[in-house]
Amino acid sequence: MFGYININKNQLTEDDFHTYQSYYCGLCQKLKSNSGAKGQMLLNYDMTFLIVLLTGLYEPENEKSELFTCKVHPAKKRKYCINDITDYAADMNIVLAYHNLIDDWKDDKNYAKKKIASMIKTDYDEAAKRNPRQVKAVETYMEKLAEYEDYARN
Repeated sequence: MFGYININKNQLTEDDFHTYQSYYCGLCQKLKSNSGAKGQMLLNYDMTFLIVLLTGLYEPENEKSELFTCKVHPAKKRKYCINDITDYAADMNIVLAYHNLIDDWKDDKNYAKKKIASMIKTDYDEAAKRNPRQVKAVETYMEKLAEYEDYARN
């Protein structure tokens, strides 16, 4: 399952929310620089959570932006925060989104999902070259998931 994590804004301080938002915007910017607008369309909170978690564990140097205007949210200026983990999370975002789209195609024969998957295939291949171990693990998991789904249907 992919795309289910979200924050409980009411439980965050204003500073913590702005920090979280800056990592989210950083991931969006990284997806844009790596994959263009199609990459940004795949943005989700799961990978933002990964960035926050791994940043807390490894404490990499952060690159913080000046205020910028986001095309999707133009009413309010934003800041982004990027570090080495953002690169990794952007790759994993593409990898997991690709497999999620392919799984939706196989399950529901949703042609739109198949088309989007074909649009990001080159980006997927590039991410796979940088992260072969992780991609192999995801592929193995997806094969097992397909086997379990086939078994459950029969």
